[in-house]
Amino acid sequence: VKDSRWLTLEVCREYTRNKCTRSDQECKFAHPPPHVEVQNGRVTCCFDSIKGKCQRKDPPCKYLHPPQHLKEQLLQNGRNNLILRQLQMQALTQSLPMAPMYPMVCREYQRNACSRAECRFAHPPDNVSVECDTVTVCMDYVMGKCCRESCRYFHPPAHLQ
Repeated sequence: VKDSRWLTLEVCREYTRNKCTRSDQECKFAHPPPHVEVQNGRVTCCFDSIKGKCQRKDPPCKYLHPPQHLKEQLLQNGRNNLILRQLQMQALTQSLPMAPMYPMVCREYQRNACSRAECRFAHPPDNVSVECDTVTVCMDYVMGKCCRESCRYFHPPAHLQ
C-alpha cells in the first residue's frame, strides 16, 4: 500500500490569514496557491515536482510544487518513512509464526496400507482437506494454541513438526 503521508506539509497559518511576512522561499510552512487543495491544514506535494519532472500545466497541477528548502525536508521525510516501513516489516515478520507448511500426504495411508509408526508423510483425518496430495498445517496447533473441535487444518504429530 502506498503511503503518501510523507508528501504532506503543514500550511502556514499566517499565510492563510494573509499575514505571513516571510516569502514562500523563507517560510518553513507551505504557501499553497489557490488551485491546490488544503485538507485539515495540510497540503500534498507533487512527487514529480520534487524530482523536477512535473509536466502538468493545463489544468495546473493539483498538488503543491514546494520551494527547494521544503523539497529537501520532504525527501528526508521520504527516506525516514522508507526506513520506518522496513523496520516495521522486519518486526512483523519476526513476530509472526512460520508460514503454513504443506507436507505431502502419505500415498500408502490414502490406500489404508501405511504400516510405518513414524511416517515422514502426513496422515490427515477425514475432516482435513487434501489438495494436490498436500495438506495445510495448523500453525495454531504447532504453537500450542488450537482450540477448534474439528479443525480443517492438519495437526501434525511431533515427529513431523
